[in-house]
Amino acid sequence: MTGGRRVRTARAEPSHRTAGFAGIARSGPGNGTPRFVVFALLIMVAAACSDTPTAPAMNTPAGTIDVAGDWSGTWTYGSAGVTVTDEVTVRLNQSGATVSGTWTAQSGATGQINFAATASFVGSLTINQAVLGRSSCNASTSISGSGSTSQLDITLADITPQGVCQWGTGNRIVLTR
Repeated sequence: MTGGRRVRTARAEPSHRTAGFAGIARSGPGNGTPRFVVFALLIMVAAACSDTPTAPAMNTPAGTIDVAGDWSGTWTYGSAGVTVTDEVTVRLNQSGATVSGTWTAQSGATGQINFAATASFVGSLTINQAVLGRSSCNASTSISGSGSTSQLDITLADITPQGVCQWGTGNRIVLTR
């Protein structure tokens, strides 16, 4: 009471639509989530459930298969009338349809391999083999083969013998992962 008059103070009544974050109406009574946040979440959920890709996959030509990674298998060849089988591991790198990599046999032979990443392919292979009494024998040959994402079957063209470097015949490498 001031000077015989009563002073009334205004009291705000609760409203179902009170101002929310930055002056934006809240989504309902007692709910502190701004409507735009709810709307944004709905848009993100709808986009995540879409089966249309937002970005193209790897830029690879049609018919290209993914062979990048580590492979293991066998290398068989004929030598002096006997079929020899050696364990082999291969690490392949792939850029589009181009494949290159390294291989190592349990016997110590190593080399490089290059081919196209298609179901039927041609390419090249190098071989380095240590020889007793010599530093090593080196050769390269063409290859042909067939492949999938889980198996490669590679046939090597015969390598011409050179001095003490007597290469086996009927070379074939079969790899799986």
